[in-house]
Amino acid sequence: MKQIDISDLKPGMVLAKNVYGKSENLLMGKGVPLSSEKIEQLSCLGIKSLWVEAPDERKEPSGEDITKITKEVREMLDSQFEQVSHNLIMKELKEVFARYLIKRMSR
Repeated sequence: MKQIDISDLKPGMVLAKNVYGKSENLLMGKGVPLSSEKIEQLSCLGIKSLWVEAPDERKEPSGEDITKITKEVREMLDSQFEQVSHNLIMKELKEVFARYLIKRMSR
């Protein structure tokens, strides 16, 4: 893992750590492959550098990693969906988002 200036990032690099915004909101999760569009978005949000994985560092997440990712995703979605938790469609949508994010962040 190494920290790289945003101007030196290349499409295809993979985030080694979650990226948070100024108000501590999750912008992109660990394991996300960067595209030129994502790099541009992060740059526009004032991100100066990111931690990326070295090509030989990619590994399967452990059970502990998946448990941590699942907890983070559930906590984030619980807070985002709190006001609509009584709506059955929104509950199902939250579960779809949770499965997607857990799978994506576990890569």
